[in-house]
Amino acid sequence: MANTTSADLKLTIQATGENSGTWGQITNTNLTILEQAIAGYEAVGITTGVTLAFTNGAVSNGKNQVLKLTGTIAGAVNVVVPDTLSKVYVIDNATSGSHAVTVKTTSGTGVTWAADDKGTKMVYSDGTNVVDTAFTDLSSDYTPQLSADLDTNGNNIEFDNATGITDDSQNEQLTFSKTTTAVNNIQVKNAATSGSPEISAIGGDTNIDLTVTPKGSGNVVLDGLKYPNADGSADEFLKTDGSGNLSFAAAGGGLQSIQVFSSSGTYTKPAGINKIKVYITGGGGSGGGCPNSNINQKGGGAGGGGTAIEILDATSITSETVTIGAGGGYSIGDGISGGTSSFGSFCSASGGGGGKQAGNVSAPAGAPGGAGIGGTYNLRGSAGGEANDIGSAEQMGGSGGSTFFGGGGTGVIGNTGQDGSNGGGGGGTSSNQPPTSRSGGQGGDGICVVEEYA
Repeated sequence: MANTTSADLKLTIQATGENSGTWGQITNTNLTILEQAIAGYEAVGITTGVTLAFTNGAVSNGKNQVLKLTGTIAGAVNVVVPDTLSKVYVIDNATSGSHAVTVKTTSGTGVTWAADDKGTKMVYSDGTNVVDTAFTDLSSDYTPQLSADLDTNGNNIEFDNATGITDDSQNEQLTFSKTTTAVNNIQVKNAATSGSPEISAIGGDTNIDLTVTPKGSGNVVLDGLKYPNADGSADEFLKTDGSGNLSFAAAGGGLQSIQVFSSSGTYTKPAGINKIKVYITGGGGSGGGCPNSNINQKGGGAGGGGTAIEILDATSITSETVTIGAGGGYSIGDGISGGTSSFGSFCSASGGGGGKQAGNVSAPAGAPGGAGIGGTYNLRGSAGGEANDIGSAEQMGGSGGSTFFGGGGTGVIGNTGQDGSNGGGGGGTSSNQPPTSRSGGQGGDGICVVEEYA
């Protein structure tokens, strides 16, 4: 009976009574082939592809457990395992050149190493196709896929310097940089319901800063707020433009200066002023006078001008027209109303009314005060005072009404009424020296005060 050959490793199966004198040699060759299949390693050049050899009864490259594929390939190549053979391989693709390598059966399908994949795979031939076992060590698999969570089991994941985690397109997402003698690091902590996750600086030192550094002239953006990429000057503070951009600005922000207008003119905003507070007061009326025919009778006090107080964002203001209302002029009859003052179109204040002239023993009522218009606060000037009867033959004129700034004139006897100031009303008068007529006091001109804030 003749010898036969095994189906997969092509061992020599010796027939009974055959191979006299060579039985031991054939047996030793079979044992060597088995050793090759279990522990054999061989480098196989595949410059243009190769069919692995399975020579009957002899050691051959296709029977090795581990194959290292070598050579410079100029295109995609195949490493072919003959059909019908069953065999497990560990194959290291060590070729040069960015081209695919496929290990397959003659007639079936196989396992492909991508053009940039120079790793190691464990595969097997089932006699029809070559199949990937997916048992490959992670260190040699370019795209390992987990079937469950990766549990470090109390150990660390180690990264080489300047390496880290990429996305599924091989783009860097997180890179780690190494300090040789590092003792401090970052801790990321999750949180329970209603809690806040935390990023902390921890480590061997007691007091540790947490540094966040953008690249180049970029900025750090936290919750939509873009921080400056350089430090400001001493004593400056951070301010926002209302669109999420933060910048350094001069410290303070309080009252920087005051401009006062006692006559009409133009307000010009100084540099660095962001807000202004405007006080605008109308002119005061003039006090009631006393004609000669009304001796020993009394004139009423004039009303004070109203006041508007307005707080304005001055970032868009360069200059504004300031109009100062004139105080009412002297009069021996009824007093004259004061004029209206205004700060541009923002706010204004009307003048106080003129006092009534002396005309009878009964006291004339004081004139009404003016009113603030369009301000954040609108104040009415005080009304003029009634005349006073200080004796059966002596009648004192009523005092003028005051303003936010005071300034009402005092009523008098036998002389011109006292003038008002800062929009205050003039005082009324009475004459006790016939045939002399007396004038009420002149109303004070209005006033505008502008406080300027950085």
